[in-house]
Amino acid sequence: MATTTKVFDPVDNPHMTSARAWLRERGITPPPHRPRPITTLAPPRKKSRKGGPAATIEVTCFCGAPAELRPNSTKYGKNFGNGFAWLCSRWPECPGYVGTHPDGRPLGSLADPRTHRKRSDVHNVVDPLWRDGTSSRGQVYSWLTSISGRPIHIGELSLEECDDLLTLIRRHPFVVK
Repeated sequence: MATTTKVFDPVDNPHMTSARAWLRERGITPPPHRPRPITTLAPPRKKSRKGGPAATIEVTCFCGAPAELRPNSTKYGKNFGNGFAWLCSRWPECPGYVGTHPDGRPLGSLADPRTHRKRSDVHNVVDPLWRDGTSSRGQVYSWLTSISGRPIHIGELSLEECDDLLTLIRRHPFVVK
């Protein structure tokens, strides 16, 4: 006896919105729901400088596995902010994660828990310098560039680079101009 494969076709019923509903309507038990992670992202309605479509983003975890854009409730138990985070595709076995900009770009690189804590330590030292309003964020990050000899993006720093930057900050305190 030959078996036929049913294919989801929204043309069959234009009011049908999901493959799961299509399966249920035909008496087929759908598989358990698992949200499909997004491994690449092209921010909507953005164009490159040359007018073409925006490039896709491919994000990799510190362990080498690809990262997936997932609801941040996966990690934190509730949604907040823009509701998304980049998590390692091996989550929760691998704890790599990073938050996102509003358009879905990662805020930095996926890091292990120790590096995340150290990046937080750097932010806890640096952010009050501009959040109190006496200096701008740009002035503070220019100072970080001058004492480190390179542009600084805290979300991209390794554990060792965080330690080095904290040492430099202690040696060269920020002076409000």
